[in-house]
Amino acid sequence: MRDIDDVNNYLNELIEDLNSLEDRHSLLETLIEFGQELKQFDNDKIIIENKVPGCISQVYICVNLIDGKFYFKGYSGSQIVKGYIYILINALNGLNYGNLINNTRDLIENFVQKSQINSNFTASRSDAFANIYAFMIKKAISLKDKVKN
Repeated sequence: MRDIDDVNNYLNELIEDLNSLEDRHSLLETLIEFGQELKQFDNDKIIIENKVPGCISQVYICVNLIDGKFYFKGYSGSQIVKGYIYILINALNGLNYGNLINNTRDLIENFVQKSQINSNFTASRSDAFANIYAFMIKKAISLKDKVKN
């Protein structure tokens, strides 16, 4: 069972890894490598209902609810944004509704601040991480009625 401590540990390790990178170029390479690890996104999921608003590049997120746990998939035309999606999916996949909705926001905000993942990019690119996270939460909330208590 995945819990919020797993998310916290993952993000803290990632903060250390990203902060150990030498420069902006290394961060870009790392994000691109992360993005290459994303699982295939089905073309039939590239629909308006899955499109993340507020992103310059085309970004799509879908979610499945399996045994009370949320599992996300994502796609972007931007290699860097694919890296963002990879980080968020690895942080959030497998969480239950309560942990996802109530306990991840502070962890994600802490990650963004301490990793400085957004500080090396244009404002529009740096907003993508927050926009994707917010959309993932919105998608999960839309499935609230299907969550068994």
